[in-house]
Amino acid sequence: MAFRVAALCSMHSILDYLVVNFDQTGVHLKPFSERTYEVKGAKQVLSLGKEDKCQFTVLGSVAVNGVLLPLQVVFQRKTGQVLPKNAAVVIAASEGWHLTHSANHWSTQETMRSFVQKVLHPYFEGKCFDLGLNPLTWRMIWLIDYWSVHISAEFRGFMKENFPHILLLFVLANCTSKVQVMDVVFQRPFKHVIHQLYNQFQVAEIAKQIKAGVDPSTVKLQTTAAQLKGEVMGFLRGAWL
Repeated sequence: MAFRVAALCSMHSILDYLVVNFDQTGVHLKPFSERTYEVKGAKQVLSLGKEDKCQFTVLGSVAVNGVLLPLQVVFQRKTGQVLPKNAAVVIAASEGWHLTHSANHWSTQETMRSFVQKVLHPYFEGKCFDLGLNPLTWRMIWLIDYWSVHISAEFRGFMKENFPHILLLFVLANCTSKVQVMDVVFQRPFKHVIHQLYNQFQVAEIAKQIKAGVDPSTVKLQTTAAQLKGEVMGFLRGAWL
């Protein structure tokens, strides 16, 4: 696998800025545990927000030189009404992030195409401009996994027709732990920070309600996707930064 990357870099004089690894990961906003302080043997155990999955998909990328590309975030809904709208969204958009949606929050042919159009290709053009390279004659390597959408004739045809300068290189079997950097290095700490920020937000909300005179036994937390929509981008940006 390393020889394949090195060969392509040598053949096309590709710099480390333009060798990009990519991976998708599902993010549960609320850290969940089966443990509880309820009395042992109780027939009914209350778990706040357990019924609301509050999950979305994050598409992260990193160049060989360590630069993180902007994220694509896929929310769950059939229309764009699900997308958050607040100051954090405006900031993320200025940083090149792309927010989209699908029926089940998973990546699809459509969201993958929009990722290339809205995140990957703009990154390529921006780096070419910074380095004084001609984007019409230069190349980049996009290292991705062997997922059905990625290897489909439809998606590969789309890439060949519209972005021939982006060379697809698929992670071979048993090579994930070696060359799928986003999977090995990025995902765990990224999700950990998101959960920390979520917990800090909830602790602050509890303290705010108690300070306002609310009885601790009646404190209500924001746990559903609809309630937390305005906070999601803050958690994501905090983890990304």
